[in-house]
Amino acid sequence: GTLSTAVFNIDNVFSTSHRVYKIFVDGAYPSSDGEFQFNFRSGGASGTIQNASAYRFTGIRQERNAGGTSGMALANDSWGLTYVRLGQSLESSNAEYTMNLELTVYNPIDTKPTYFTSISNQMDASGTYIVGYHNNGIYFNNTSITGIALNTESGNWSGGKVRVYGFKES
Repeated sequence: GTLSTAVFNIDNVFSTSHRVYKIFVDGAYPSSDGEFQFNFRSGGASGTIQNASAYRFTGIRQERNAGGTSGMALANDSWGLTYVRLGQSLESSNAEYTMNLELTVYNPIDTKPTYFTSISNQMDASGTYIVGYHNNGIYFNNTSITGIALNTESGNWSGGKVRVYGFKES
């Protein structure tokens, strides 16, 4: 689908027939500067957002600008939030400064904690830094996860494509 509202819900996508899922987002950018966030959803086709304070995640941020300034730091590091932060402030309404993301979700349908990893790249809101994130986390709740919500911190999504793939056990 195409990102176009404040919260892009994908319901009833996770099932027992697949154990690992890849979600790809390319060209995402919001109408207002803000973080890229997500929540899991439960309940099937009419799912509800799982926003219990059970998200635990940590990540590494790498950055570099044209002037040669670079760095690496612990980033997106939280315990007990009601959502997951996948990147820093994205540039509003700018199709040139987008975020691209690969999110992996492991065994979401099981009624035990759900694990995830993400890798993303983007330009920062000033357009002067290339920024990469590698996050790891867990939704520490014994809820059967059936979907996902992709959120922007403020405003609506102005653009971006989302693709979901499931991998069967062999």
